[in-house]
Amino acid sequence: MRFFSLRTITMLLIDALLVNIAVYSALLLRFEGAIPLQYSTAFLSLIPVLTGVNLLFMVIFKLYNRMWNYASIGELSSI
Repeated sequence: MRFFSLRTITMLLIDALLVNIAVYSALLLRFEGAIPLQYSTAFLSLIPVLTGVNLLFMVIFKLYNRMWNYASIGELSSI
């Protein structure tokens, strides 16, 4: 029995990568390109938590089960 299709797993991996890039980019912007050591080590230690929580909520709210070709206001309100 497969819980996730190949498409869903691919989207999960892409989202995991994009979440971490977004947080790292936010740190770069905040510190104008020179992230202090304490923040970079905190970021590295929080990567599993940030990624896990984000993906958990994406799965809980079934964001991978919908077709987004013709997303509407109704879809936005259901999120």
